[in-house]
Amino acid sequence: MIMNNLDELILEASDSDEHGLTNKLLDAIRKLPAREVENLKPGIELLMESWGDSVSGSLHKADFCLCVASLAVFESQLLRSALQKAFACLNESGLPCTSLIGASGIKNPSVPIHVAADRFRAATMLSPGNRAFNTESGRFGTVQKIDTMTSEIEICWDCATTSATHSRVPIEAALTKILFFKDNPELRDIASVPDPVPANNFREEFHQAMLPSGIPEAPRTVAMAMLSGKFPDSATFDAWWDDNSAGNKEHKTNRLPSEARSIQELHSLIQTYGGAGLTPEQADSLTEFFKRIKTPISDENSIRLIEVLVHLDGISDRKSISSFCAAVRGKAPFWPPIEGISGKQLALWSRVPIKTLAKFADITAANLSCEYLASIIPKLPLKCWNCAIQPIPMEMVVEKLMQGSNFSSDSLIWIWKNYATLPTGLVGAITPENILDAISRQISDPSSQASALKEMLLSNQNFQQAIAASVGDSPERLIHSVQSCEALRIDEKQSLLVKLSNVSSGIKSFLGKGHAKKIFASAEKKHIREKRESQLSVTSTASFNRLKDELDDIVSRQVPRNSADIAHARSYGDLRENAEYKAAKERQAMLSKRRGDLEKALNSVQVTDFSDVVLRDAAVPGSMVSVSYEGESEPETFFLLGVWDGDPEKKILSCVSRLGQLLNGKAVGDSFVSPDGRKVTVSAVQSLPTHIMKDIAG
Repeated sequence: MIMNNLDELILEASDSDEHGLTNKLLDAIRKLPAREVENLKPGIELLMESWGDSVSGSLHKADFCLCVASLAVFESQLLRSALQKAFACLNESGLPCTSLIGASGIKNPSVPIHVAADRFRAATMLSPGNRAFNTESGRFGTVQKIDTMTSEIEICWDCATTSATHSRVPIEAALTKILFFKDNPELRDIASVPDPVPANNFREEFHQAMLPSGIPEAPRTVAMAMLSGKFPDSATFDAWWDDNSAGNKEHKTNRLPSEARSIQELHSLIQTYGGAGLTPEQADSLTEFFKRIKTPISDENSIRLIEVLVHLDGISDRKSISSFCAAVRGKAPFWPPIEGISGKQLALWSRVPIKTLAKFADITAANLSCEYLASIIPKLPLKCWNCAIQPIPMEMVVEKLMQGSNFSSDSLIWIWKNYATLPTGLVGAITPENILDAISRQISDPSSQASALKEMLLSNQNFQQAIAASVGDSPERLIHSVQSCEALRIDEKQSLLVKLSNVSSGIKSFLGKGHAKKIFASAEKKHIREKRESQLSVTSTASFNRLKDELDDIVSRQVPRNSADIAHARSYGDLRENAEYKAAKERQAMLSKRRGDLEKALNSVQVTDFSDVVLRDAAVPGSMVSVSYEGESEPETFFLLGVWDGDPEKKILSCVSRLGQLLNGKAVGDSFVSPDGRKVTVSAVQSLPTHIMKDIAG
């Protein structure tokens, strides 16, 4: 019945500009039961399509879009587009609308739509005198000025020991890392009294003062910093924050976690839930909620989901938490199937706070099994290992690490850090073969610890001693591993061998007999050859600029457009049969490859105008070459230029084309067979004419 009324209101509002209709519709949406919220999306999207550009000129339509977005009901590309128009209509801050749109994150699909709406609200409410809290540095300050010309906020930061410091923060950075609230006298009183007041008193005052942030834990974050001196440790603060005793219970939220309509809302409700536990009905309702979650789940919502499960574990019985986890397991990216698992799938674990991570590891072991947790540990980011290992027997961890065909950089660093306490079999993994193989495989992966492992290898003497000891009586193993490691430069390889010989007499004796000279002599020749080839990789300024413009177009125009296309196609749902999504992803792969090729080429080529070319009767890049063909009287002239300068219509040859390679280096009188099978003789080599020099100048 409720949905029928809503459908009628939506249809009326789509054809009308009446202010009262949008207010009625908004009230009906707020009263909608949680189980029916998902059914609302098609109607809202129909409304957004019907309104179109009129949102930017109608205050009540713009306000409706902002309110719906703030409810965190669902994600919708159409609502995101409408919200951009709403921002333009509702902006009274004096800041440029383009700055607010960028700062809100509304164009970024990874920023939840309600967070973007709250950031916009905060920007329009911000004024000099507001208090600021930097979540990264933990410092408080006061807003001094909002510069509408530069879209910067000037903040005077509190400083107890020296004079206060000022900084100008771009609006985008301010809205993502700074919490703003009004300078509330009651909050100052709470901070000044010796003993902490009840937590709910602080929540109530801060709620009155706080500007929207999209961060449910904002009150807790500020309270921890503002009142830190009143608590001896974090555990005491946690107990105070979670206390909902007698006189304060009336302040708790009116809605229960089991009534949540989205992951964001559940995360918010669970933070302030004051109940001692869940009733069976509430637990059943939450299980159904988890079953209804649609995939894919964004990284932000995945982290919220982890925090929700940890909180629920403290107020639920074993059967209920097991039911929650079973409903989530098939959907959450942080619990991927063991088969084909990769480190990228588990990168989310590294973004979870350590305290939460330890509890989450317990939940994983208890509800998915110790075997599962032990299986994913080798693929987890290194910072997560100590927390993840706690719930499972060490022998199981060792078994899983030894089962892998290749040790990762993260696992080798962990083994080294725990070298003294681990079994002999696992300590034996510290070998040059394993270390250099891990570095070679992972050095281009920024999420791995390959760079840190390489640094240890080249500079940590204790680590080098352990490697030397593992070689024993077979130094040739070491030489072969070092020589074949493509992640080390020639000078790094030679330096490493010198350092290893300083800590091992066996390696020093082996190297002293000259066994490594032949290997490194061939490597040195290869290095010199590659260096010479790179020096010959030249191109004209015009060609360089042409490809640079293509790269700029890919980065600034095509990639953002493709990202928007992917987000738009994803909003249609069912990615398995979504032709637009597949096409957009294929184009993403093509753009990524072309971008990589261009970046590599632009970084490896030398730009020239060929004005300094010295001719000595031999064809070189930057020369005009005349050739004659056997049996033909008319000669043909070519302009031999750089690697990207080919233009057959103008007789311009790239020096890496088939004919260009044959011509390059040929002296007057030299003959060769052209790619089309004709015998060719070089008849003249001259400087480039003026019109060609002008064309390639760029």
